[in-house]
Amino acid sequence: MTPLRFSGLLCLAVAVAQAAGGRCDEPPLRPIAEVLALPVADLAAGVPVRVRGIVVSKRLGMAIQDGGAGIWVRDHENAGEPRESETRRPAQVGDSVEVEGVVRRGGFAPTIEAARLRILGVAPLPEPVPADLGRLFGGADNGIRVVLGDRDEAIVQGYRETRDTWRLVVDVAARRIVVQVSKHDMPERPDRLVDAQVSVVGVVGATRNSRGQFLAPYLNVVAASDITVRAAPPSTPFESPRVPLAEIAAFRPAPLARHRIQTEGIVTCHVPGRYCYVQDGLVGTRIDTVTTEPLRPGDAVRIAGFVDIGRTIAGLVEGIVERTGHPGPPAPVDVTPEEIGRILAKSRSEGNVAAPTNYAGVLVRFPATLVERQRLQDGWMLTLAHGESSTVARMPVAAPADEAAVGRLRPGSELEVTGIVRLDTDLPIDFLPSGANPDIRPVELVLRSAADVTIVRAPSWWTPRRLAAALAGVAGLLAAVLAWVWSLRRELGVQVDRVAHEIRSRREAEVEFEATLRERNRLAANLHDTLLQTIGGIRFQLDACRVAGRGVDEAEVGEHFDVAQRMIDHAAQEVRGSVWALRTMPMPGRSFTDSITAVIGQFEKQFGKAHAPKISFQTTGGAPELPNFVAGNLLLVVQEAIHNAIRHGRPARIDVAADFGNDGEITLTVRDDGAGFLPGTEVGPGQGHFGLVGMRERVERLGGTIEIESAPGNGTTITAHVHQPAETRQAEHVG
Repeated sequence: MTPLRFSGLLCLAVAVAQAAGGRCDEPPLRPIAEVLALPVADLAAGVPVRVRGIVVSKRLGMAIQDGGAGIWVRDHENAGEPRESETRRPAQVGDSVEVEGVVRRGGFAPTIEAARLRILGVAPLPEPVPADLGRLFGGADNGIRVVLGDRDEAIVQGYRETRDTWRLVVDVAARRIVVQVSKHDMPERPDRLVDAQVSVVGVVGATRNSRGQFLAPYLNVVAASDITVRAAPPSTPFESPRVPLAEIAAFRPAPLARHRIQTEGIVTCHVPGRYCYVQDGLVGTRIDTVTTEPLRPGDAVRIAGFVDIGRTIAGLVEGIVERTGHPGPPAPVDVTPEEIGRILAKSRSEGNVAAPTNYAGVLVRFPATLVERQRLQDGWMLTLAHGESSTVARMPVAAPADEAAVGRLRPGSELEVTGIVRLDTDLPIDFLPSGANPDIRPVELVLRSAADVTIVRAPSWWTPRRLAAALAGVAGLLAAVLAWVWSLRRELGVQVDRVAHEIRSRREAEVEFEATLRERNRLAANLHDTLLQTIGGIRFQLDACRVAGRGVDEAEVGEHFDVAQRMIDHAAQEVRGSVWALRTMPMPGRSFTDSITAVIGQFEKQFGKAHAPKISFQTTGGAPELPNFVAGNLLLVVQEAIHNAIRHGRPARIDVAADFGNDGEITLTVRDDGAGFLPGTEVGPGQGHFGLVGMRERVERLGGTIEIESAPGNGTTITAHVHQPAETRQAEHVG
């Protein structure tokens, strides 16, 4: 009885034994192949499933296999059930298990998220099936045991090391696959396996991207015994067949096996731990190597490695490099990428080998202009212009000095560039081997350091970008100037209109003032010539009556005459004050302040020093020369303020102040300590009093403002503000 049949019978027996005691809510038991065939739309929401199989791998998850189908299980470590002894062990490779959970889309193939895992027993592992390379490299047979190297020759071409595993790179039929082996199962380094022909038994896994697309297969090896050496390495690395650089992957009637070969050349570039370029004459190639010992350009080396034909220019991989001398670096060839492109195009059109060479891996030198430089994660990328084409030059690893030097390069610099021609790009997937020559991507250049770039001529400061920025700045400045000029003209027009309006208003006010002044003088003359003379005549007649009436009761008559005389004297004094008030104006030949002093003197003369209040006058700032109508109106305001204070407030003191600012501002203040009044209750035109109204109108006519502050028992303060703009004063003086 085969182990696979025994396993099936064992699972069937366990299922029959548990059928009576099974849970009614558990999902029906399904074959793994049926689970893998579920529609993707159903897997998005998750489908409850229950499957049985044998554990075939526990690397990167757990894989179980049921006959010819396998599936990966996640979270299996926390899904076990305690045994009757209340102990639980994790499932091991070779256990027969029942898994209940939800199957989902997974990263690549459907995956079960385990909710319950039951170990049914131990069973032999399924027999591995011979690997079908078409299915293997197409993403099929995921999660099942296969044997690699049974039908096709499989050669170990190197390995990589991680913390827990060895990753063997196995070439099978010119395809590479990674075989993972736990360091626990294989403690020693697998050096003995390199270049050996092997067969490998492992469980198929898939490398995929974030969209769930298949990229490459890999094998998980359960035990070191699953790797069998069919043929030991034919020789030590440097006893491999010698092949000149120019003949790597070239035609041979009897092709070399896919074992190591060795070649020789001069190092032109080395990135430790990654790759180096070597050159022999006009032939160069790239060697992928893990050698970390630094190599200098000019070192003579021999290399043992495996041929890689997966690129447009074949090279060596897993190379072991040994220095043999230092003859010095080869001289760079003077050839431009444009000329190399023409050679490649001719080779493709004719179907012949490029002549004299395709310059791949060769150190070249040519003039170029820097178009752009870009900082990459592991170095720099320069875009170079030469002729009518452009080339990308990469500096893979930059030292601090190189960083600074490349950072100082500016677009537009004329350069002399030395570098290694790079044509060894990966072949496109749709490349047909029967094609004459594959399409070659634009020639690239590998720079070794900043010393490969020599500045022939620095760029003009006026780069297109700077010129565009300067033009944009000039255009912006011009637009701003035009906007400012337009705004200035508009503001100037407003100011001219305002000044013209003020000049017209001032002239109209001046005309009105002159007319008012003439009318006041006429009224004053009429009052003087008529009413005042009439009152004087009445007083004369009363005096005559007093003389003529002597002999009558002189005491009584005298009393009436005295009263009449006092009334006439008072009326005459009032009329004289009115006449004086009407005729008051700036005195010819006197300044504005002198005129105010004269007005104060008139008040003291009119009322007498014994009865008139004490009036003081002080000035601040330099008094300007004012036009007559301005000085006259302000003088009348002062006169009216003093007159109102004496007439209604009966103050003991009146202070007059004039402040002349540098900006043409004139402030007049008349402050008394009289009776005062409550603002808003003062008498006005309705009661036949026009003093305050007249003062306000005069100040507003001059474009100013007037403020009146008063309180009962605290006197009154009248403040007038008048502003004389410079242009208005100049216009008035010119006029």
